[in-house]
Amino acid sequence: MRNIIRKILKEETEPETELTDLENKGIDLVFKILKKNYPFVDGWKMIYKDRFELDLLITCDVKKLCEFYNSELKDYHKRNPQEIYGKEYPYPFSVLNLSNDMDSDKKWALYKDFNEHMNEIYEFIPDEMKMINMYDDVIKLDAETFTFK
Repeated sequence: MRNIIRKILKEETEPETELTDLENKGIDLVFKILKKNYPFVDGWKMIYKDRFELDLLITCDVKKLCEFYNSELKDYHKRNPQEIYGKEYPYPFSVLNLSNDMDSDKKWALYKDFNEHMNEIYEFIPDEMKMINMYDDVIKLDAETFTFK
């Protein structure tokens, strides 16, 4: 009996860290659809999965990002383009001049819209491709950080 209780407690406190093939395909499907509205999105990578959300590192294409937001790279990034690649940023537009003209509320609103759109798409994929937690709730996707190629 004691071992059963330990096993149950362990399952409740330790989230799974791997995604199944179907879950991976589900997120891939979300990103294929997401690219129609956000053409700069190039891919994703799982950072962390817990009981309620999946944190994602989202890869963006710099050229398409500039076209989408109709903005140029910040002067620093123009002079040092190697500084963009491989680093993580809180917003996709963090490397653009556009972000200099935005206050934090506007940045958060655009980021929130992106996340909401991603999760709306996720709601419509087949149920067998969704991640479900132990409370039978769908685990939400969260764009934790952005990187560039």
